[in-house]
Amino acid sequence: MDELEIRSTLINNINTSNSLISNNLNHDYKYLKERNLYFELKEYIDEFLDSCNPNRSFIIPGIRGVGKTTLLYQLYKYLHDEKNIEENRILFLDLNRLKHKPDFNLLDYLDVFIKDINDEYYLTDMPIFILIDETQYAKDWNLTAKTMYDENSNVLIIFTGSNALNLELTADTLRRSLKKQMYPLNFSEYMELNYNVNITYDFTDIIFEMLITGHINEIEKIEKKLQLNEYKILKHNVKKEFEYFLEYGDLPVTILKNKIDSIQTTLEVSDKIIETDMDLISSIKSETRLKAYELILLLATVKPGEMAVNKIANNIQTSTKTIENLLKILKKTELIFPIEIYGSPSKQSRTPTKYYFLSTQSKAAFFLSEGDLSRDTRQSLGILAENMVASTLHRIKETKKNKTGIYYDSRKGGVDFIITTMNGNVIPIEVGIGKKNKKQITKAINYYKSDYGVVISNKTDFITKEDKIIFIPLSTFGLA
Repeated sequence: MDELEIRSTLINNINTSNSLISNNLNHDYKYLKERNLYFELKEYIDEFLDSCNPNRSFIIPGIRGVGKTTLLYQLYKYLHDEKNIEENRILFLDLNRLKHKPDFNLLDYLDVFIKDINDEYYLTDMPIFILIDETQYAKDWNLTAKTMYDENSNVLIIFTGSNALNLELTADTLRRSLKKQMYPLNFSEYMELNYNVNITYDFTDIIFEMLITGHINEIEKIEKKLQLNEYKILKHNVKKEFEYFLEYGDLPVTILKNKIDSIQTTLEVSDKIIETDMDLISSIKSETRLKAYELILLLATVKPGEMAVNKIANNIQTSTKTIENLLKILKKTELIFPIEIYGSPSKQSRTPTKYYFLSTQSKAAFFLSEGDLSRDTRQSLGILAENMVASTLHRIKETKKNKTGIYYDSRKGGVDFIITTMNGNVIPIEVGIGKKNKKQITKAINYYKSDYGVVISNKTDFITKEDKIIFIPLSTFGLA
């Protein structure tokens, strides 16, 4: 593609971006609210404009439906409407629209944008902004990120894309860029986006601190303030709202949709991961892709850990090698993630890994589409609650980058999860629906010689500590 054609494409893009983004953001005459990551990036932008922050390259991976495109739209509008940056100095590129162009090279486009369209600002201090969506479609985006950073000190660039970006990250890119993983909504963000319930406390930090120390004083006080003040805005039962959140609420892509449309959109997101994102990680045959659909449906509609790989293979009539390969690829897309058994490596190799969905809403959509949630509401709610707790623990571990371990307990009648801390402490965690049972957690505390254990339950109205057991409501834990 020659330079004149690239220039024409970019000018057309620049001239239409503002109206296109405004139309996409404006839904039902309301602007979609911003997530926490928006405010974090906005601070980096402000500091960049004030010439006091060297951070000017950002990489934002995340599964489909978590709001990466909307985030870029909102940042564009902030730059254009609030910071009064001229349209020719902001480039929004959706690579899904450009990937089929002959000999597409992202660096060529950015060079034309910077050195031709913005030639008067090239090699000056005048800031230029580049927002790139669906980055995984650019083969050499790592090289582009490195080159942009090294050669253009007045350019701030943000790359968003599927979790395939995590696999392609090089050491060079990581030295120059900040990676900000985008996750499904927690209950705190859900409440803010849907009901303007502004929860200013960082429950991720607060709950993590409670889990690893066993101290509840801080979170007890904050929860009380929350229930007396912020929750009043809801004007209906928080527990019921939380159950709705488990089934329909952790993917921003379905905000403002009714239940039927929400299920359909969520299934379409999962389909896109299987049809597109899996191929970005490893080429698979069409018949193998069909088995991926069956595998995901099976993982979504059975209790985690119920089936070993060979049983899964028998169930969907394929080889264990195919299942192992599909599980490996699906883990890399981060549609699902594994939790190993607590025990020695040899024990882990003999025992099935449990697989959970990063988005509990994704798991629920398969349940709902198959009609399984109508069979036993309490059991189904328990499975979704367990998935939410697993996903929350996984996200805390990944974002904190600490040496906390997350496992499951394989003992007969064992608890749902076990956390190990850097100090070697073992903390058993039980997720309960419809009961506040001390027996199971007490046995685990005694067996593992733990200082305390945690019960996360919908039968608990507020955080309490009785002897060695911390009881925490599901809805409070979901705020993390």
